[in-house]
Amino acid sequence: MTHHLGGLEGKRMLELGNQDILNSFWGKTFAPKLSEKDGKQYYSRRAVEHTSIDLNGRDGALKIDLSRPFNRPEWRGHFDVVTNSGTSEHVEPHEAQFTCFQNVHEVTKNSGLMIHIVPGVQELRGSGYWKYHCNNYYSTEFFRMLCQSNDYRLLEQKVMDELLCVCLLKLSDRPFMDDRRKFLSHVAREHGGAVYKGINDGQFNLGQRLAFNFLGVAHAVRTNLKNRFSRLSWRSRSE
Repeated sequence: MTHHLGGLEGKRMLELGNQDILNSFWGKTFAPKLSEKDGKQYYSRRAVEHTSIDLNGRDGALKIDLSRPFNRPEWRGHFDVVTNSGTSEHVEPHEAQFTCFQNVHEVTKNSGLMIHIVPGVQELRGSGYWKYHCNNYYSTEFFRMLCQSNDYRLLEQKVMDELLCVCLLKLSDRPFMDDRRKFLSHVAREHGGAVYKGINDGQFNLGQRLAFNFLGVAHAVRTNLKNRFSRLSWRSRSE
């Protein structure tokens, strides 16, 4: 990211969701340990002009609904980088996915970056990761379609901690795609996942989120064991 931006200092960043910083989670410690408690603290201390939006309004976040158009003319083409770290998948209803990504497109400047770290449908259906976490899942095909329809360049894409991590470069001021049906057909839809308005709000507390994530991990373990047992059974029959 810093390679294409020439460093983050003085850059304008929009963060979807007021993102907490966890130095450890379920006994796993992340390095290096950070003193900041949220994304706004982290980036602001590094001279980034940081804006976060979240309906919970916590930690300095602006209370803005991602399922509705921003209607902020001053933001059009304003931000050097927009980050979506596990936020867009919770935007409901399903049709609002189009509005959410249209908002991201419109506020990102020409030559700006859009970074998405989201649950992937391949990981969900292959091993069960992030099952029950949300109702919307994304794919490499989804981001390829975004690039082709909106004049983006895919700079990087990889799977990290079973999340699909994608960095897109906006190449022009072309308006966002107008084919809603095509867009929505590329967002995989599941049911029974977590729906909550604020990413870290009290409506959907930490215990509930951990319970949903535990169900997803348990499902993944069962799926892996089942697949392994099937391979062993097939191998024993063939010998």
